[in-house]
Amino acid sequence: MRYNYFLHFLMAPFPKHSFVFCWMVILGSIPPLQAQINNLGLWTDYLPYNEGRKVVVYQNRIYVAVPDALFYVDKEDFSVHKFGKLQGLNDNNITAINTIPGRGLLFVGYNNGNLDIIDGNNVSNLGDLRRSPQFSGRKRINHIETVGNTVYLSTDFGIQTVDLTRMFFRETYIIGPGATELEVFQTYVDTDAGFIYAATASGLMRAPLSSQLIFFQNWTPVNNFPPGICQAITKFNNEIVAIVASNGNSNIYRFTNGTWQPIPNQNFGDKKQLTPTHIGLLVTSSFNVTVYDTAYNFARNLSVGFPFMPATFSPNAAFVDPNTEFDDIYIADNFSGLIRNWNETNLDFFKPGGPSTNNVFAMEAGNQKLYVAPGGVDDVWSNLFNNDGFFSLQNLDWQDFRSQIPEDVRDIVDVAVNPLDSSQVFAAAYGYGILEFKDGQFVRLWNGSNTNGAIQSVAGANDNFRLDGLSFDAEGNLWMGNSLTPFPLVVRRANGDWENFGFGSLATTTTGVRKVLATASGLKFVQTRENGLLVHSTDSRTGQVAALRTGAGSGNLPSNSVLDFAEDQNGEVWIGTSSGLVILFTPENIFNPSRNSDAQPALILVDGQYERLLGSEAITAVAIDGANKKWVGTRNSGVFYISADGAQIIYNFTEQNSPLLSNAINAITIDQSSGEVFFGTERGIVSFRGAATAGNSNFTNVYAYPNPVRPDYEGPIAIRGLVTNAQVKITDIAGNIVFETRAEGGQAIWNGNNFSGRKVASGVYLALLTNDDGSLTEVTKILIVR
Repeated sequence: MRYNYFLHFLMAPFPKHSFVFCWMVILGSIPPLQAQINNLGLWTDYLPYNEGRKVVVYQNRIYVAVPDALFYVDKEDFSVHKFGKLQGLNDNNITAINTIPGRGLLFVGYNNGNLDIIDGNNVSNLGDLRRSPQFSGRKRINHIETVGNTVYLSTDFGIQTVDLTRMFFRETYIIGPGATELEVFQTYVDTDAGFIYAATASGLMRAPLSSQLIFFQNWTPVNNFPPGICQAITKFNNEIVAIVASNGNSNIYRFTNGTWQPIPNQNFGDKKQLTPTHIGLLVTSSFNVTVYDTAYNFARNLSVGFPFMPATFSPNAAFVDPNTEFDDIYIADNFSGLIRNWNETNLDFFKPGGPSTNNVFAMEAGNQKLYVAPGGVDDVWSNLFNNDGFFSLQNLDWQDFRSQIPEDVRDIVDVAVNPLDSSQVFAAAYGYGILEFKDGQFVRLWNGSNTNGAIQSVAGANDNFRLDGLSFDAEGNLWMGNSLTPFPLVVRRANGDWENFGFGSLATTTTGVRKVLATASGLKFVQTRENGLLVHSTDSRTGQVAALRTGAGSGNLPSNSVLDFAEDQNGEVWIGTSSGLVILFTPENIFNPSRNSDAQPALILVDGQYERLLGSEAITAVAIDGANKKWVGTRNSGVFYISADGAQIIYNFTEQNSPLLSNAINAITIDQSSGEVFFGTERGIVSFRGAATAGNSNFTNVYAYPNPVRPDYEGPIAIRGLVTNAQVKITDIAGNIVFETRAEGGQAIWNGNNFSGRKVASGVYLALLTNDDGSLTEVTKILIVR
């Protein structure tokens, strides 16, 4: 008892830990901060789930394919669950799914020919077709059909079979004339008649099942088939039924009495899917899901006019669940994810939370909130007229701001949060002006009419205000680029005043500008489209100006096409170009003619030789974390995590070795309070939970978590509230050092082991904390219970 009391005395008082939000969905009752600590090094996806493409039932679950993942609804409790790369899928861009009757398997096909097999919650992969050098660019899997032990994959080049017994690719059927590749949308095996049918871009083909299907001569066009593209094929009421597209229209035909005839009562719109069911023929078209009886009369018809059906109803696929009281119809919809129609007149809607689109052009994260600008510009920096608005994420809830944006405003290309007032948010609408929001509500649109002329229109286009590159400085002034104007740098002062700045002959009305960086030293760096970087001292309206371009003495950039740039904690500017990464070590020398201010490449030692870090790779995004390490995004090679000095590559995440959605990175942002790093790719957003958080100038509310560390806890122990990159020594109560490390920004991680890698014994441990020169020190206690 005396020992326990002594421990209690040593442990008190511990500072109360503050609530830190964890982006990931954590099941159970794990406290929020412990969940965040457990998730160090883990990934989270932030995908849109509204575009339902395919739907099937599998193991009492309704699976829906969206472009880059699956989600499923549990039929027992109708709970919704994600199933993507983080849960084991091996690729993105799903184009086909189907169950394998009697085998308990779900097959998932992709645009690049990759194939996943789901068995319960386990995923295996058949990647031979994806890796094959044949059929380059034509490997899309359009449909999956199973008969016996053979899986027929309809692809853009023909038909590929899979042997279910040994799980390998068996035969390839190239069925076009003269053994040419032919796009196949679906196969149907009619075992009763002894034929296999293929719906193709050249109409309907078939071959006898008794023939050698590998020989193209055995595949022949079906006689008298209506001219056009055969998009789908099935058998209903003992008749072959097909969808035929021709001259911009699609219609359903049946083979009856020796001829092909259109069925009666066809709905308007493109026909997409034919499914025979126990209650009739289920047809999915652009605006309807229809069940036909055997006389092809409407038995059920779901459309926009159906009670409570959204006006955006746009189905892609559907099926009837025979194991339900009311023959429920499940619909994969373009805008609503999954729709359930039950008891004929009732509707339910299902989809996981997510953004409204996977488009990402710019992002800003901080204080457990993420803002995403999905707009963009084309190669010559003209408008795309993107109408996705912008959106935010907080507490796992997404807010879409489209309804608040003026109806004629498009192309939201950047978002910035006021560092002195997080309730104030600005969004750049390229071509329209600056949108201001307060407490989540639209306030006004700033443009040339209400900024005293500070914002200017493109020469010769009075209503075209091309603004981008929102960048707050430490005083709360908002800087931005104003393209194709005499004054391409604009500021909204913290007091609400507007002002603009020119660059003399360095920038004219033909100079395109976008991104702006307001550095701690007061310099403003401005991205141009093809003339490097412009720099302004902004110490007066004219100020000093300079340009950084290619060539020694002129900036020494590897290319005049600058794609992104960021200032690190040492005041160095890291510049990503279309031909590599360089560092401006002394930006303060730019306006000192007697000093060298050229950018220099970062060098890395490879096999005893120094090479340029990342070579001539196109660098599309640069972000600095709390430990002054660099996250660098590329156009083709994924993401690199680089040491503070650029001498070491710590990670290289690609879509092949990680849950990264694409190797083409558009933007990177870091929530410095949590260490979560967000990657905006060409296929959407995914994040990685890093260990680095923002450091402090002093030790502030230092605490360890979890504390006490209980016997069943296996995760890391975080020590927070530290000065930047603090030195950390862990000792036992007798003063013996058991572990030491250095903080990543404002957070240090200890795995509870000693120097030998063994778990330390039960007891009280002290974390002795100091800055580099020893002028600041702190101690916090950690209780270990084994």
